Amino acid sequence: MAYIDALRDAQRQITQRNVLIVALLAMLAISTPAWLWVPKNISVDVRPGLSAVMRAKPGEMPAENVFNFGLTLLQQIYRWRTDGSADYTGNLRTFQPFLTESFARSLAADAEQRLNAGELRDRTRVWEPVEGSYFSAERVQVVDARTWLITVDADITEAVSGQTVKSGAWRYEVYVQAIGADRDINTYGLRLAGFKPGTPTKLEAKP
Repeated sequence: MAYIDALRDAQRQITQRNVLIVALLAMLAISTPAWLWVPKNISVDVRPGLSAVMRAKPGEMPAENVFNFGLTLLQQIYRWRTDGSADYTGNLRTFQPFLTESFARSLAADAEQRLNAGELRDRTRVWEPVEGSYFSAERVQVVDARTWLITVDADITEAVSGQTVKSGAWRYEVYVQAIGADRDINTYGLRLAGFKPGTPTKLEAKP
């Protein structure tokens, strides 16, 4: 009798073990696809500066980063170091991954028009932010969850063959969008999307 009871206990343990194994295999089968769908690389945009505790979530874009992106791109595109006829078009080719397709076409048309009018030959341009016009909250307007309108003030000096032909401060209002981009090329995940109608506007000279 004791032998029969021991045999029944052993069979019961084997049955319980088999049930446990089946349950674990089922859990593994369910969790494996979910594990494969988890992104292997998560981008977290870190707020510049150390004046406050950093709290960043994947997919969240701080306003400072949006503004600094737009400012840097405008400065790179609109700075013509030696000859605008080569520098302007060259800049547009270099920074095309950071522009939406429609904005890239618009700037290319502007460059072609200026070339045909002879405005860019031997023309240099210095494009620098107006002193004190770096990031502030009022310079970034949220349009929607993936679109912002930023305001950048720039001091511009243009010269042709060394002679100054334009000098003053101008305000640029440009849209920035977080849209699909090749992260290997555009690490920001942002693109300039176009100017607000009427941009740029001349700023009054400070007394």
